[in-house]
Amino acid sequence: MFYIHFFICFFTCIIGNITVSAQEKWSLQKCVEYATANNLQIKQSILAQQTSEVNLFQNKLSILPNLSGTAQQNFSFGRNINSSTNTYVVSNSNYNSFVINSDLTLFNGFNKINQIKESEFDLEANKKSTDQMVNDISLNVASAFLQVVLDKEQLSVAQDQVDLSKESVDHTHKLVAGGALAEGSLFDVQAQLAKDQQSLVTAENNLSLAILSLQQLLNLNKPVDTDVPSLEVTADMLSINADPEKLYELALTTQPKVAEGQFKVNSFKKALTVVRGGYYPTLSLFGSISTSYSSIAQNAIYEPTGGFSPIGFVEGTNEIVESPTYGYTYQNIPFSTQFNNNLGKIIGVQLSVPIFNNWQNRSNVQRSKINLENEQLNFSITKQQLQKDVETAYMNAVGAVKSYLASQQSVESLKKAFDYTTSKLNAGLITGIDYDTAKNNYESAVSTLLQSKYTLIFDLKVLDFYQGTPLTL
Repeated sequence: MFYIHFFICFFTCIIGNITVSAQEKWSLQKCVEYATANNLQIKQSILAQQTSEVNLFQNKLSILPNLSGTAQQNFSFGRNINSSTNTYVVSNSNYNSFVINSDLTLFNGFNKINQIKESEFDLEANKKSTDQMVNDISLNVASAFLQVVLDKEQLSVAQDQVDLSKESVDHTHKLVAGGALAEGSLFDVQAQLAKDQQSLVTAENNLSLAILSLQQLLNLNKPVDTDVPSLEVTADMLSINADPEKLYELALTTQPKVAEGQFKVNSFKKALTVVRGGYYPTLSLFGSISTSYSSIAQNAIYEPTGGFSPIGFVEGTNEIVESPTYGYTYQNIPFSTQFNNNLGKIIGVQLSVPIFNNWQNRSNVQRSKINLENEQLNFSITKQQLQKDVETAYMNAVGAVKSYLASQQSVESLKKAFDYTTSKLNAGLITGIDYDTAKNNYESAVSTLLQSKYTLIFDLKVLDFYQGTPLTL
C-alpha cells in the first residue's frame, strides 16, 4: 500500500506541475530570449567584453601626455641649515616643496597606435564570442523545445491508443459473451490494454523529463509549457535545393565564430607589431615646474648704527676718510615671496636607444610569432570544423526528408492493414493476437513518423541557422 500511495503522489505532482505551467505559455522565441538573457556563461562573456572596452579606452588615452603633481611637507627639529646664510642653526622648522611633471612620448615605434588596434580587434573578438554563445544556447533551446513538443504528441498518441484498446476490450468482451470468439481473445486484448497503459506512463515520464530539461536550460525553478503553432511538413520542406559548398561559403559570412577567429588573428598580428616596436628608439618630451618654502629662510636687513669707521686716507693730506657703519638683522621670507623666488622650470627632450637587453626583444618577437601561428591554426580548425558541421547538417536534412517520406508511407500502409484487421476482429474472424500485432506495428510506425517529423523540422532549422536565419517556429 505504501508503494501504491507513493506512486499516486508522484504522478499527481507531475500532472500538477504540468497544470501549473499551463498558466503561462512559452513560445520558442520567448524561450530563446529568456535563456540568452539569463545564461551565466553569456553574462561572463559580456563581462569579458566590457573589460576589452576598458582596455581599448585606456590605450586610446595613453597617447595623451601624462601629468603628475607632488606636494611634500617636512618638519625638522634641532640642527638645520639656514638657506639664507648657508650656516647651521639650531631651530625647529618646516619645509614645503611642490613639483608638477609631465612627459609626452613623441615616437616609440608606433607601439601605442598598434596597441589601440590590437585592443579594437580584441573587443570585436569578444563581441563575436558572445554572439556565438548566444547562437549555441539558441540551438540547444530549440532542440529541447522541440523535444517537449514531440513528447506532447507522443503522449497524445499513447492516450489515443489506450482509448482504442479500451474500445477493443469492450467489443471483444461482447463477442466472447455472444460466443463469436473464444475467451482467449479477450485475454489478448486485455493484455494489449495493459501494455498501452504502460506506454502511456512512459510517455508521461518522457514529457516530464523533457520539460525538466528545458526548464534547466532556461535556469528556471518551475516547469514551462510550450506554445507553438501547428507544425506541419510542407512540400517546400521536402525539397532541399541547397549546395553544401555554397552553404559553407555563406556560413563563413554569417557565423560569429568565424568572425571571432579572424579578429583574434588580426589581434595577434598587431601584438607582433607591438613587440617589434621594442627594436626602435623612444623619443620623449618632458617638462617640470617646481618651487619650495622653508620656515627658517630669512633676508638680511642692513641699517646704519650712527657710528663711523675709517676706510682710508686722502692722498697728500693724509686726512682720514670715514664711512658710516651698518648693522644687519634677519627677517623671515613670506611664503608667497619664496614661492615666486624659488620657482624653477625645466623642459627637455629624451632619446632612448635600445642597444642590448639580453635578447629580450628578440625572444618576445619569437614568442609572438609562435602565438600568431598557433592562432592562425586555430582559425583554420574553426573553418574546417564549420565545413564539417555544414556538410553534416546538409546530409542530416537530406536523410531526414527520406526518413520522413518513408515513415509517412509506412504509416499509410500499416493504417490500412490495421483498419482491415480491426474489421476482421469485429466480425470475429481473427484472434486478439493478430489484432495486437497489427496494432503494435501501426503504433510503432506512428511513433517513428513523429520522430522523423520533428527531426526534419530541427535539421531544416539548423540549415537555416547556418545561413543566418533566426530560429523561429
